[in-house]
Amino acid sequence: MILIVALCACKKKAPEVDPYANVKGTYFSIMQFTQDQWDTYAGMPYTLTKIVTIDGKTDSNFAHVDTMNWGTIFKYFFETDISAHKYLGHYDYTDYDDDDLDAHNYLYTARDRDLFTRKLLIGTDKYTSRIKFIYIETAKSSMWNDETQKLYYAPLKSLQIQQLRKPFIGATKETKIEYRFP
Repeated sequence: MILIVALCACKKKAPEVDPYANVKGTYFSIMQFTQDQWDTYAGMPYTLTKIVTIDGKTDSNFAHVDTMNWGTIFKYFFETDISAHKYLGHYDYTDYDDDDLDAHNYLYTARDRDLFTRKLLIGTDKYTSRIKFIYIETAKSSMWNDETQKLYYAPLKSLQIQQLRKPFIGATKETKIEYRFP
């Protein structure tokens, strides 16, 4: 009896097979899209209106694109990128027409609540296929905080970063930063 148990316990486990190992494609890349936007619009003489709202109190000023800290802004978006091969199979994908916006939408929804990027919605023009907007929802939970983000970008119109942090102890903090193009 001991010999049978020992032989069964020593049995090698079969290696896990990646069902997406032969798939060459990936999901949409926020980093690649951002690089494309940067290459297309870098050097343009834009002055943006920056509107910051923290816990209901709003302040605004002007920001010139050449002096903005784009690294900080890009970081919010880059952290949501789901284009790595490891994310294949972890998102449900649907696409549909939105006749009210004359858009064709591509929606990625996380299957697992532990994934940081929960929703990625890309709206494209129905006729030209140009991206009209990108909307992203993220969530991260720990013993000390629940944090959610909503990110929105409409090329040459608006860029928004909205964060909600609910700590285990203390008041909820809500921050919204919006950049409006002229």
